[in-house]
Amino acid sequence: MFDRSCRFISGDQATGRLIYSRHGSYTALVVDLPLPAVAIPDSVRQSAYADALKHSKWLTSIAHLEDIPREYPRWSAFVADGENNLWLLAPGPCRVADHWLVLSPEGRMVATVSASFDDPDDAFWTRDHLYLISTTDDGAPIILVYRVSHQ
Repeated sequence: MFDRSCRFISGDQATGRLIYSRHGSYTALVVDLPLPAVAIPDSVRQSAYADALKHSKWLTSIAHLEDIPREYPRWSAFVADGENNLWLLAPGPCRVADHWLVLSPEGRMVATVSASFDDPDDAFWTRDHLYLISTTDDGAPIILVYRVSHQ
């Protein structure tokens, strides 16, 4: 992913490390995040396994419950806001999209924000607002507007 200053950012899910690079050929910044592993409850794993078998009968002979991961990924998405802060979508005890970790452009942790949405692809970030494409309960399209406060 590229941030707003054209730095390429890649990450290592196993270690929680982010690597920022100006041109992809050298490292400009390394950020080691203290992201603990979050276990996927067995009930969630069993449900995912049962759903897979129910919808794809051909999996019965080859799929195993052990194929379902035991831990959520350290993050499931990241995006740069209008101030070039990096927002990482991190798991919590019950779901893969629980909260956002906000890092300054220099890689310092500045905030943790509850995740009221989990798909940054449907969002547009400005310096101080987030516009999110969504739908109402009856399926009508809406745009949700969030104010982003930099304190």
